[in-house]
Amino acid sequence: MKELMAQHYFLISNKKHPLKHKLSWFALCVLIASVFGPVYFINIEYRFVGFDTLEAIYFFIGLILIKIYFSGSYNYAHLAKDLVKQCVAINNGWLYDSKVNYSKGRDLNAEFPEVFYHGSKIVGVDDEIFGVKKVEAKDYYFKSGLYKYKVKRQRKSRWYYPEKLKYKTISTHYVYIRLNKKINTQFLLVPEFAKGIFSNFGNKEINLESHEFNKLFRFQYQGKKADQELEIAKNLSPAVQLGLIKLAQRRNNFKFLFSEDTLVFMFNGSLVSGLETSIFNYNGVKKTDIDAIQKEILEIIDLSVQVTKYLD
Repeated sequence: MKELMAQHYFLISNKKHPLKHKLSWFALCVLIASVFGPVYFINIEYRFVGFDTLEAIYFFIGLILIKIYFSGSYNYAHLAKDLVKQCVAINNGWLYDSKVNYSKGRDLNAEFPEVFYHGSKIVGVDDEIFGVKKVEAKDYYFKSGLYKYKVKRQRKSRWYYPEKLKYKTISTHYVYIRLNKKINTQFLLVPEFAKGIFSNFGNKEINLESHEFNKLFRFQYQGKKADQELEIAKNLSPAVQLGLIKLAQRRNNFKFLFSEDTLVFMFNGSLVSGLETSIFNYNGVKKTDIDAIQKEILEIIDLSVQVTKYLD
């Protein structure tokens, strides 16, 4: 957090630095490209290699230049998002970790494989906010962040494709809340329309009091229905069902895991997009961005905690 604050004060004092930085890297790539320009015309004249081979070579050079530009130049869009989320954390007395952490992603995948699908490769946990939320004199520890993994693209590989283009990075946002007691069952709620079966759980229908809840969700759990139905129904009171319906209505693609002393809510994508804070004309973080992200985080956490208090 101190590192982000240092970047904030540096940008306030050096407003032209980001633009100069990007332009210098762009100029470097243009300079490198200009070295290979004459080679194209010389080849047309003397036909050293075939046109298809030359096209593949220039495509490969182009990918290298793109890699040089994006790897060498700083990602200011990512920094803007980090500064906004840190302001949200400070406003609420929470902590914010802006660094991607592979070991945290691996640990979540090992502890909750039912929701943290790792795909082909685990990237890690990013943008993690964690703290304590107090409800009716009880403290609930929570974590909120992005869990990222890679899936292999469905296309034939080519020798000139870099490793990065062989995979697609998937981001899923999660809220992890620790309960104050353990429940005597473990089960997963997914949308009724969701395809496939998650992890080791199987689909077993359980109908509860709310018809809307029954239409929105289906259950996945291990063991026989007769052994699990009563315990699941006991934990999903009408108030809990209503809270889950509200959460589901906010996100149309989600997973909701009840696992002993933990509640995990996960959905695809990030919290918000299109931030107004601009690093290239930086005058501090925009209040509209803080309000937008804070609203999303607080509503999800508040609704999730409202569910947990009925379990406790």
